[in-house]
Amino acid sequence: MQQYSPEEIVKPTPDTPSIWNVLCVDDESMVLRALKRLLKNTEFNFFAASSAREGAALMAQTSIDIVISDMQMPEINGAEFLARIAEEYPHCYRILLTGYSDNDSTVSAINEGQVHRYLQKPWNNDELLLTLTQAAERLSLEREKQQLLKTVKQQNEALSTLNQDLEKKIELRTRQIRQAMTKLEVANGQIKKNQRATLKVFYNLISLNENLGGKHAVQISELCELIARKLGLEPAEVTAVHLAGLLSELGLLSLPEKIKTLPFSKLSSAEQKVFLEHPMKAYIALAPAQNLNDVAEIIKHQYEQFCGAGTPNGLSGTQIPLGARILAVARDYINSINGKLYDICKSRNDALKQLNKDAGIIYDNEIIELLPELIPQLEHKGLQASERMVTIIQLEAGMELSRNLYNQNDILLLPAGHRFTTATLERVQSLEKIDGRRHTPIYVLES
Repeated sequence: MQQYSPEEIVKPTPDTPSIWNVLCVDDESMVLRALKRLLKNTEFNFFAASSAREGAALMAQTSIDIVISDMQMPEINGAEFLARIAEEYPHCYRILLTGYSDNDSTVSAINEGQVHRYLQKPWNNDELLLTLTQAAERLSLEREKQQLLKTVKQQNEALSTLNQDLEKKIELRTRQIRQAMTKLEVANGQIKKNQRATLKVFYNLISLNENLGGKHAVQISELCELIARKLGLEPAEVTAVHLAGLLSELGLLSLPEKIKTLPFSKLSSAEQKVFLEHPMKAYIALAPAQNLNDVAEIIKHQYEQFCGAGTPNGLSGTQIPLGARILAVARDYINSINGKLYDICKSRNDALKQLNKDAGIIYDNEIIELLPELIPQLEHKGLQASERMVTIIQLEAGMELSRNLYNQNDILLLPAGHRFTTATLERVQSLEKIDGRRHTPIYVLES
């Protein structure tokens, strides 16, 4: 296949003559002799014809570049002759010699495109030579253009062949890439399947523990995801924060049951210290799952404090991973309304008030500010009023249960939401006398 360099494409070598063949047609021999003398020793090669018929014969025999024809000739005039030349030899440059009486015919010939230039007799030699030079330049440019078009056509044909070969190679490569992508998709599918299985195992371990529970973990993860999306995090970051919320209590599985059972505020200083070790235990447990590194990092730093007084590294402000700052807010809000942070379940408003008190100290204030808008989007609903704990002897008619009430055999006595009447008070009090548990804690909503 022929190849072309950029220089050849931009500057094709013109195939233009240095001598131009000029045919002069006039029925006056004196005019022809004068023209012959004028063109002697120039770049123009002179040919003479005394009639249109003779001129046509010469045109058929010789490659003529420029035709100069007199207007007034026997048989047919110059305009008619040049019209035929224009039809049969369109690339030939045509000049008409006219007298003053031929103006109307000259204008008609020009308007019909039969001639390129006209000169009046008697002509000026310098003007005629200048006209011929301009004609030669125009013909030269036209031939250069034709040569360029020829070169471009050849190059286009070569490029077309090259493109066809390239398309075949691309098609082959595309098939290879698709095959590779299919294999990669299968591999990624297996990785995701393994990842989901790993997460399911961890989640099941949390769900099996009655003091943790999968439902609580789901609530934390839901709020984590809402916050992450509101902050405009990338999909992969949203997923990592969501999973961190789901597995945030994984490390608690290794702690004593007492620590998992009591609200954090009811733990001793030593017990709280042990409790705060659970994120690092989860971080170590997740280490073999390389695809969960981001999740493990968020869980590890969930108890850092915005002021720098947290654990395990004492990070402060934006040094704390954003996912960990999100998890801290979501975790403690859910823990507050579920009674895992304090000894009572706080209402939504009271939980928000408590978080706002610690904004800028424990929590990132910008994240706290998002909660009023996001909390109503949670599927689970918080209490409208906070709980308080009372004993049976402190119960009064009109109080509303915030949690289910069971007897010592775990039989449901009254459901959450029940509002005590005199009758139900007497029934509960009589049952408690039988059980002998008059100081059993009962959770009711604050009025």
